[in-house]
Amino acid sequence: MKLLLTIFSLCWGVLIYAQNVNIPDANFKNALLAHGYNILGYNINIIDTNGDGEIQVSEAQTYSGIINVNSRNITSLIGIEAFTSLTELHCYSNQLSSLDLGSNTALEKLYCSDNQLGNLSLVGNTALYLLDCSNNQLSNLELSHNTALVSLYCSNNLLDSLDLSNNLVLYTLICGNNLFSDLDLSSNTLLYILDCTNNQLGYLDVSNNAALAVFNCSNNQLSSLNVGNNIALGELRCNNNSLNSLDLSNNANLYWLICTDNQLVSLNVKNGTNSQLVVFDARNNPNLSCIEVDDSTYSTNHWTNVDAIASFSTACPVLSTRAVQENLEAVEVFPNPTTKNIWVDLGKKYNNIRLQLRNAMGQLVMTKNYTGMEEVNIDLEGASGLYFLSLETEEGIASIKVVKE
Repeated sequence: MKLLLTIFSLCWGVLIYAQNVNIPDANFKNALLAHGYNILGYNINIIDTNGDGEIQVSEAQTYSGIINVNSRNITSLIGIEAFTSLTELHCYSNQLSSLDLGSNTALEKLYCSDNQLGNLSLVGNTALYLLDCSNNQLSNLELSHNTALVSLYCSNNLLDSLDLSNNLVLYTLICGNNLFSDLDLSSNTLLYILDCTNNQLGYLDVSNNAALAVFNCSNNQLSSLNVGNNIALGELRCNNNSLNSLDLSNNANLYWLICTDNQLVSLNVKNGTNSQLVVFDARNNPNLSCIEVDDSTYSTNHWTNVDAIASFSTACPVLSTRAVQENLEAVEVFPNPTTKNIWVDLGKKYNNIRLQLRNAMGQLVMTKNYTGMEEVNIDLEGASGLYFLSLETEEGIASIKVVKE
């Protein structure tokens, strides 16, 4: 009886050792069989080590290298679960619609872009630190178990939310061309590269991301952007938003700025290191007439990608399209913009009125005094551009931005 049990155990062990992995996709199986190469008698990434035209379970379990099956017209990776020691998988540019790698617990890198993935399960992949799943059809991406994740590329999907609260060591996030209206990055304090272009973001808080150095938030719906805490910021692309002001005075490492196609009326790049700013483009901001800089002569000579109305100054006046008042009743200016004259409606008569007009460089253009007036007509004789009108009466002051076309 003992002998029979021993023989049975040996046979069962041989059967398990010789069991083949079920790989129903012929293209995937052929790619695995042809995988690797032999150099001087050494097998490099060869999976079918015995050359029998099958992948045994033992061959799959002992294989710990990289599997590369890119661009093989594969529709299913069933069988990949047998490769429990696999550390890196390249399967991009196939026709995969679903991928479950929960059994591949040693996996560290996954490249599965350019497929048709609607489902991607990575629950068991706690060692994963690089994921490229871009150019798919993912509407959900669960990453709460992937706490080692350092680099995430998930652009060109259908994602409208992304929970990164457990991904505390995330360094690179490329998530453009999705459907995000909100993106919470408060837990990702090590984030260094962020590209969230072409989404629907109306608000984005990067105040906790002090390490952020490369930032692209272009083509969104941002009306404000605060990068005051991002002291490492070197490259900023925030074009094609709805920004009306941008303060970069705290970003001394900035070397690249593209803020075109916004609604900027205020841009401050006076950070003490303007000479290292090699790319500067602020075009298509029709209301941006004064850009605050370190040295207006240097900026004028080196930064030409600005609108005709724009000029550089070391001290731009406070910009407002409405009156800024101190105890002075509402003041209206019309027409504004104007081609020549403006009317200033003070709202009531004042005994003493002092008027000063300055150009965008802060130079005094006109000073006038009036008595007992409610409306004042001013002839803007100077060149086209932005002017700043200061009014002072016995009840207070007002500052008004005036545009001459």
